[in-house]
Amino acid sequence: MIVILTLVLPTTTPLSPLGADVADSFARRPVDSTSPRSALTRAVSGAFYSSLIPIGADLSDVAIDPERPLAYIADRTNARVFVVDLVNSSVLQTVSVGREPITLAIGYNSTSVRPVLYVGHAGERSIIVLNLDDFTIERVFTTSFFVRSLVTWWERLIATVHDPSGSGDFPYLLNGTDGGVLQRLDSGLSLTEFDYRDAIGAINFDISRFYLMNTGSQAVAIQLFFHFGDAAWSSTGRDPTPGSLGADGRDLLPYCCPGPLLIARGTGPVVAIDGNMAPGIPTTYGELPASTTVAMTLWGDRLATSRGDGTIDTFEYVGTHIATTPVSGAVERLRLTPSARQFVVIVGTGSNQNVELVDTTQVVPLTPTRASREQRPEVTARVLSLVGSLSAGLDLDGQPIPADWRASEGVVTATPGAALAEGPHTVRVRVYDGAAFIASAEWTFVVDTIPPILSLDQTPPSTLEAPEVTVTGTVRDANSVILTLGGQPVTTDSGGNFTLTLTLRPGTNDFVLMALDDAGWGSTLAFRVLNPALGDWFVHPVGHFQMRPPLGWSVQRDVPVGQGTALLSATGPDATSTLTVVSERRSLEGSATQASAIVQEALDELASAPGFFIMQPTQDRTIDGHFAARVLFRVQLGSVEVQQILVVVVGPEYGTFWALVATFVAGELEGMGSWMEASILSFDVTPSSNVDGFGTAALLLGAGAAGAGGAVYLVLRRRRRAAAAKPAPIVEEPRTPL
Repeated sequence: MIVILTLVLPTTTPLSPLGADVADSFARRPVDSTSPRSALTRAVSGAFYSSLIPIGADLSDVAIDPERPLAYIADRTNARVFVVDLVNSSVLQTVSVGREPITLAIGYNSTSVRPVLYVGHAGERSIIVLNLDDFTIERVFTTSFFVRSLVTWWERLIATVHDPSGSGDFPYLLNGTDGGVLQRLDSGLSLTEFDYRDAIGAINFDISRFYLMNTGSQAVAIQLFFHFGDAAWSSTGRDPTPGSLGADGRDLLPYCCPGPLLIARGTGPVVAIDGNMAPGIPTTYGELPASTTVAMTLWGDRLATSRGDGTIDTFEYVGTHIATTPVSGAVERLRLTPSARQFVVIVGTGSNQNVELVDTTQVVPLTPTRASREQRPEVTARVLSLVGSLSAGLDLDGQPIPADWRASEGVVTATPGAALAEGPHTVRVRVYDGAAFIASAEWTFVVDTIPPILSLDQTPPSTLEAPEVTVTGTVRDANSVILTLGGQPVTTDSGGNFTLTLTLRPGTNDFVLMALDDAGWGSTLAFRVLNPALGDWFVHPVGHFQMRPPLGWSVQRDVPVGQGTALLSATGPDATSTLTVVSERRSLEGSATQASAIVQEALDELASAPGFFIMQPTQDRTIDGHFAARVLFRVQLGSVEVQQILVVVVGPEYGTFWALVATFVAGELEGMGSWMEASILSFDVTPSSNVDGFGTAALLLGAGAAGAGGAVYLVLRRRRRAAAAKPAPIVEEPRTPL
């Protein structure tokens, strides 16, 4: 497990940089926020830079050079240390060391004014001192123990012990120049109180406090040691509430100044406890299920952690989440460069781990991201970073434009001075840390002021008795457009052409095509196709007719209605639409005039009904070679408005006329009404020698609604015909829904 680097740097002349004098200006590879790798769960989707250095080994620790853009990576599998060039994203040199290098720490000793790298081993009892001027081994300290972690400051080391047998060996304070043991840090806690196997250590910024944390599956426990100046370290306490910090300790990091201690654990998010082990409520960062590592800026204002699932989460020190950045694999270690511009990350698991260099700054496009309906849109982006002091500029189509940088929000915004032309435009956001350019993002949006053009090659027939219909058409737009039918996506070719095979259910089929472009412009095209699917023939044995009711309707014969009888009563699946046939004997010579006159009788009877209104006047028709007349009207039944189609067919050969009445909710003329009219057109007068007598009666048509269902009725009333009699008033009578 990696330990925390705490450095007290002497005043020396810096080494010459490896490349241009721009720390962290590594060779950067843009990561597309729409790529599968960045499709992981993220707080935001931003543009950032990442570079993967493939190694493929068990990488156990990371240390960052404080003076040059270099990182050092311990390869536990192959007994070596990699020197990684952060400028060029490459391995600069490989140094062979002892067996199982497990921990790295950068410090100083009296033999060199330059930093040295201490390498602790878990496979042999030694610590190697690596000269960072030429990357050679300067000396080797032989120890009586295997090392688990190292922390260092000027000429001093504290080494924790790799103790798989659980013998309870305590940490050692060592001389950083010759490796001599100066003190054994005994806390006085027994093995039942603290498991010393593979415990790791960390030291705070002013070198006054050393923390020891156990690792592994047991409950997290912390010990605190204190010293001042050259005095010996003494145990001053432990975590105030043993067992309250979860289990599986992974990493720990003291706050940059005297203050809280940050703990990463495998059973929950990073938690901060009081650095003096005083009682208090721990602070947690986010709601992550686990935290494998933790790192903090030198200023202590922001920190980073990982849940181990291929993402890095960053937070303000106060707990506000900044961003989630995807990486190429599970994160075991991460460290920050001194400038906080770059993560150095060990990614992967087991013996197949690599090094990934990731920019800590993301630029998230806000508006417009794809298209704009405005020709002078406000262009905005948000900058998410661990770098505290930033500024940003903005280019549009390769030219800088005046931009407003709102540092407190991390938002840059600009508005073009002139109207932009229709078509694509490119935005580039530039981010600076002081005078140093550190990040950028580029995206293209389209100015689109024209809605999509949606058309059909041929309008489908309004009535089609078939199971399906094929529709072809085209949608055209200046930018990306989504075409849907009833909310479901429709596939188009590169030219915007589409072909649809639409299933027609019996009755009315309404279709709505909608085209929506990236700018939010939309076009719709609606059409209706009636599938007049008709059921089997209904043959009345004495009524002298047959017809095909709509398919799937409930059909009854000889249903009492008022004082009369409906020869046919069909009810639709909506339970409100009805188709009724009644008949009356009358002396007829068979003419269009007679058919129209009978229709007019019915209209006269209904003239005083509430809301009565003729919508389509009486028209002459011919049905099955017989004269007929048709009228469409509406009436109001309480709060329900219904429409009725009345068709009268005269049959002089039987001295009879038939009245066919279609009743449906207002507004459904082209739907349910058309379906019923298709059924009416199937009406067929059948030859018969049995002429049924219905008496002399007049036809009264009405409609009613019962209860919440709004069932529709036909009322047939008889009245005696007398030459001098006045028309009988309309009387609502109790009736039963058909």
